[in-house]
Amino acid sequence: MPTAGAEPSNSLQTAFHQIVRDIVDILDYTGAMIATYEPDQSLPVRAFYVNPTIASTAQIREWEATVSKLMQRQVSIIEPDPSFARVYVTANEHQTNLSVKAFLSREPVVADDLYTLFGPVLPSSVEPIVNRLIQPFVGVKQIVAVPFFIDMPGQEPEIVGNLFAGKRDKISELDIRILSAFGRQAAAAIELERHRQRVLQVAHQLTIQMQARIIREDDVLQQIVEGVVNGLGYVGAMVSTFENDGSLSLRATYISPQIVTEAQIRTWEERISHLIGRSVSILEPDPSFARVFIAEAKYQNNLSVESVRRGRAVTSDELFTLFTPVLPMIARPVINHIVQPALGIRQLVAVPFYLEGNDGQWEILGNLFAATEKAGGFSSEEIELLQAFGRQAAATLNNARLYRRAKEQQEVATVFGKMAFSASAAVHELRNRIGSVRMHLYMMQQYPNLTPEQQKELLNLNKELLVQLQDTLHLLDRLHEPWQPADQAPTYILPCLQEALYKVSTHVAAYQIELQEEYSDDLPPISTVPVMLTEAFKIVLDNSIDAIIERKQPGKLQLRVYPDGLFIHIIIQDNGTGIRPENLANIFAMKWSTKTRGMGFGLFWARDYLEGLGGRIEIQSQWGSGTTVHILLPVANT
Repeated sequence: MPTAGAEPSNSLQTAFHQIVRDIVDILDYTGAMIATYEPDQSLPVRAFYVNPTIASTAQIREWEATVSKLMQRQVSIIEPDPSFARVYVTANEHQTNLSVKAFLSREPVVADDLYTLFGPVLPSSVEPIVNRLIQPFVGVKQIVAVPFFIDMPGQEPEIVGNLFAGKRDKISELDIRILSAFGRQAAAAIELERHRQRVLQVAHQLTIQMQARIIREDDVLQQIVEGVVNGLGYVGAMVSTFENDGSLSLRATYISPQIVTEAQIRTWEERISHLIGRSVSILEPDPSFARVFIAEAKYQNNLSVESVRRGRAVTSDELFTLFTPVLPMIARPVINHIVQPALGIRQLVAVPFYLEGNDGQWEILGNLFAATEKAGGFSSEEIELLQAFGRQAAATLNNARLYRRAKEQQEVATVFGKMAFSASAAVHELRNRIGSVRMHLYMMQQYPNLTPEQQKELLNLNKELLVQLQDTLHLLDRLHEPWQPADQAPTYILPCLQEALYKVSTHVAAYQIELQEEYSDDLPPISTVPVMLTEAFKIVLDNSIDAIIERKQPGKLQLRVYPDGLFIHIIIQDNGTGIRPENLANIFAMKWSTKTRGMGFGLFWARDYLEGLGGRIEIQSQWGSGTTVHILLPVANT
């Protein structure tokens, strides 16, 4: 129900108004009202209707004006204000009110006095107008308050409101029974509204969870089915997804643990598996087996296929329609006559869910299934709410898929990045070794001109040359298979940083950038590939120098390195242009760059590599003033 003083939803309010009109127009009562029980223990009036042939709207407005004048506040009978027209079941001064009496007794209460329906909300000064003017005019002989309830399994029925009716004759037992039926109708409307609110709440919670952290597709699907069962009170739920081969594959299943134990489900699985001659799981469905194909004729009687082909929700009273023809007909008696009765399933519904594309076309993503034990099955309102839930499922599923694709692209890019830098390192080492071999061969050409001692020393170097040639073969293998990871080793940071500085020194000198360096002594090593760490530092230094050059002012580049607990802290600070606030969140994104010549790969790779070492990189920047890069790298285990 709504919170105290709040209006019910339009659909609930419409249902209330229709009930009071039916009581008056069809059953010929003088008037009827509905009050609902709220969390603050009040009973506000939600709907009111008087037979227009007995009291016209003009006559009622005249009474309203008289009562309003006496009370010195605006009072409406036709459109009662729930914040005013309410009584409290725990308030001593409200104990004589007819609505409170019926609520506390949990039984119908009849009265001859119309004012008992309005007091003490309307003060005693209004009692003569109600009892001696209005009641005789409309000809009400008796009024009745009939409480209505929602059945609670295993508990006492919950009282959720009162239905009132006024009659020109005495209220009979038959009248009370008929009015009780209308009360049950009001209770059903309230129960449906609660169900709608639960759907919205569960969908909202799922949305928050998905926004808080994008998770794997399988986790999304499992959250959906558990949300339907635990949040909405259904027996079970399933989700199938539409695949590229035109199939609908069962991906997630959840059955209420309050209805059946896992051990019982395993027993059913074993029995079905024995019948069909292959292992079958209900709790962990195999998508490669539990799938149906939309375009193939033999699957047309499947509930999932039928709902997608029709493009709307489809219901069935037979559980086996969910599994045919994946499970052969021999399994039908087990499904329909053992599993379905044990779960208490009265009806199933398959709700297809779609996602609207940029071109306005709708893309089918899958089906949401639910099973209910409610007599009469799913109402149209429940199906409508499940369709809304399905749309939410489509959005969350699509987000998970987009994230997965982005993650796959990032992983591929990272692999290629590591391949590129591994190859670069191998080429660098190969060049050095080729230079050593070339030098040795040159010395061998000079062998006759050397002294005996020099000749002996040169021959001793042949063994070392053979080792270098063997290493060269290993380097060639690495170039042939650049995806093979380079070996990490204990590495000191300062030589790598100095090597990176050397690589950018031409720009530092050309643009007269002032370089300030502050390094702590006795820094412990980290575990990394030196050439790759050097490349990561060079990427950061290149960005700092570019920002300084772009600003066209005297540049300054500061470097600090010092131990920070179990990490080594590297700070690279410049007084360049800085980064615009709206761009700060994108600087590590692949393919993002503000440079016309940039590929948007450097910082993306650098962060990935540094984080792969167990470190992290953070950037602070102020547009127009400069940027500070903090790099933390863990000390190597000794």
